[in-house]
Amino acid sequence: MKSNFYKTTILFLLLTANAMEISGQWNSQIPQTNDTVWLYENQLVDKQTAWLGGTEFFWDPAINGFNYGNSDVYCYRTNDGGTSWKAIRFPLSETLAPYLSTIHPFDAEHAIIGIYLLSSGQNLIYRTRNSGSNWTRIANSIFTNGSSFIDAISFKDTLNGIAMGDPIPDLNSPDAYFEIYKTTDGGASWNRIPRSNIPEPLTDEIGYNGELTRIGDHIWFGTSHGRIYSSEDGGNNWIVDEIAQGNIAFLKFVDASHGVCYGGVPNQTGRLYYTEDSGKTWSDVTAPFVTADHYFWSFSLIPESYFLFLNISESIEGGPFKTYISKDKGQTWLQIGEANELNAARFISPQVGFAGEGQLKRSGSWNETFFICW
Repeated sequence: MKSNFYKTTILFLLLTANAMEISGQWNSQIPQTNDTVWLYENQLVDKQTAWLGGTEFFWDPAINGFNYGNSDVYCYRTNDGGTSWKAIRFPLSETLAPYLSTIHPFDAEHAIIGIYLLSSGQNLIYRTRNSGSNWTRIANSIFTNGSSFIDAISFKDTLNGIAMGDPIPDLNSPDAYFEIYKTTDGGASWNRIPRSNIPEPLTDEIGYNGELTRIGDHIWFGTSHGRIYSSEDGGNNWIVDEIAQGNIAFLKFVDASHGVCYGGVPNQTGRLYYTEDSGKTWSDVTAPFVTADHYFWSFSLIPESYFLFLNISESIEGGPFKTYISKDKGQTWLQIGEANELNAARFISPQVGFAGEGQLKRSGSWNETFFICW
C-alpha cells in the first residue's frame, strides 16, 4: 500500500534534549538541494547516522492535493549527527513513476531499499554498500505477483531479516494472505512464511509502508483495518490484535516493551495509543485539545524517558503548527514549540532525534529547510 499520509515528511530536523527537559527552540539549516521531496521514511541507526527517503511530490490544483505523477526517488543520509547530508537521487526514469516504499539502513554505508513502479506495478529491491553511490538489484524472485506491494524490509543483524507486503495468494491457494519473506543469509535467498503461520487478513485489509517496527526478534506492523500483527520469533509465527477501526499509523517501538501508534476512527481525527507491555494492551493517550480539524505530523515516543511527542496543525496545507510533550503517559501535555512543522519525528535516545519540515501548499513554493535544535 502507498504511504500512510498521517506520517509523511520532507527534509530534516535534529532535536536534542536531556532526559527530563526538552527545548522548544529550533534553528534552521538550508540544505544543499533543490529537491521537492516528501520524505516518509525516517530510519535511525545511531546518534550520528540516519537515512531518510521519499518521493518527489507537487501540488496539483486539479485534485486540490499532492500528486507524485512522474516522480523521482531520493534518499538522504547523515553520518555526523545531522551537520551534513548526502543527497541521493535514485537512477530510475521518471516515466516509470518510481515510489519509495521502504528503506532499511545497516550503517552509514550499507542500506537496502524497496521501490514500487507505479507505471507497471513492479517491485524492485536494491542494496548499496557505499552510502548510495552505487546500487545493486537483489531479491528478484520475491514480490513478483501483479498485486504485490512491498511495505517494509527490516533486519535484526546483517544476516537475519524479513520483507513484508500486502496480501496476495500463492500457488497452493487462491486466498490471499500477507506476503512475508524471511532471509538468514543477508538477503541472498528468501523464503515465504507459510499461510498457516499468519492470521488471515480481513476483506480488503492491507499494510502501509513505514508502519513496521522491530526490536530484535520482536516485530510489529499495522494495517488499514486498525489491526497490529506481531511476531516474537523473528517473523516465523504471527498473531494479530485489533486496536482501532481505521488505519494504523505512527507505529514505533523504542524497546521491546514500549511503543506508540495512531488508530483511525471513522469521521474523526483518530486516537493516540501507548503500550508498555509489548503491545498486549494499549492505553488511550489522546491529547484532549486535539480535534477532528487537526492534522497529525508527528506522534512518537522518546526512548528511556518515555515522553510522548506530538506535532499538529489545523490543515495539511499549513499551520499554525504546535508541538507538545507529555511526561505522564498522556494525562497532561506541555506545549514546547510553535510554528515548526515537525514530520515523522523519531528518536534514537533522550538526547537525539530526527524529523523534517513539512512540504506544504504555499502558492507554488516549497519548504526546503533543515532544522537543528540544541
